[in-house]
Amino acid sequence: MAEEDTAPVQQPTAHGKRSGAARRKLRKERQAQLDTLFANLEINPEEPPRLPPKLVYYILKLYSDLRIDARWESRDWLDRRAFLRNASLVCSFWRTEAQRLLWEAPNLKSDDAMRNFLAGA
Repeated sequence: MAEEDTAPVQQPTAHGKRSGAARRKLRKERQAQLDTLFANLEINPEEPPRLPPKLVYYILKLYSDLRIDARWESRDWLDRRAFLRNASLVCSFWRTEAQRLLWEAPNLKSDDAMRNFLAGA
């Protein structure tokens, strides 16, 4: 008897499309699902939207890794560093993630540069 209480599933018409009423009903059901999913989402119209920091990190890492070559002195490596330096200037939010990528592999070209780096100068 419980099966009789539920509405039958709308079958597509002979040409494979649902009727207009069925499409509207489906659209309303989907909108109701979205409304319940996002009911507790707090949006402040005063603040601009922000991407999660981890997402910004992975976007920058993906792009910068596409440009990398195995050689430290290569043009690709210098382009990667230039891209990350420029990305760090976009905003303070991006700066943190871009600098994190820059510090993953510092480019120390000489023994003096290595000593200064290790000394914290």
